[in-house]
Amino acid sequence: MKKRVIIILLSSILIANIWAQEGRHEMRVGYGVATSNGFINALNDMQITDATRNLMSGDKTFKGAFQFGYKYSATDKINLGISLSYEWAKANSFRDMDMLGKLNSDYYTIAAEADYVYFRREKFTFYSTLGLGATIYDQTSKIDGMNDSSSKTNFNFQITPAGVKYGDHFGFFGEIGFGYKGLFNFGLFSSF
Repeated sequence: MKKRVIIILLSSILIANIWAQEGRHEMRVGYGVATSNGFINALNDMQITDATRNLMSGDKTFKGAFQFGYKYSATDKINLGISLSYEWAKANSFRDMDMLGKLNSDYYTIAAEADYVYFRREKFTFYSTLGLGATIYDQTSKIDGMNDSSSKTNFNFQITPAGVKYGDHFGFFGEIGFGYKGLFNFGLFSSF
């Protein structure tokens, strides 16, 4: 019993010490455009169009990805975290130039991420990010008066070779990469 109390007490002190370290935790909100979801969807549409000999196609428009994330500074050079992303798209479906109906798609992504910090100078940070996760793709359609829905889960990723942050406890970030966050991704962060 005494061992359990000592272990719990020491664990509590350790956790409190980790949480008390200023600037080790970061919350982010962001928006990205030209995501891997749109790229993969465009490849699928080309395959469908080829298979149906151009009888059916769509004009899917992606609205961009909204993100929420948490990062923890494990060391001065390594940040670990999790990212949640949501993106939606709308399309009209056609056959022989006649509109058949509408498609709505939702993309929900959850991923683990790791940052490598190249350098920090006062309020400026330059880093890269690698993220791996899964995207749940939900599609609903109303074609020729018929309603249909489907859901799939796909592997997804984010490779960001260049990311910059400016600010101390609050600031903004911008990233260039490819994946579920988009080719261009920007937003706000708060560290504590």
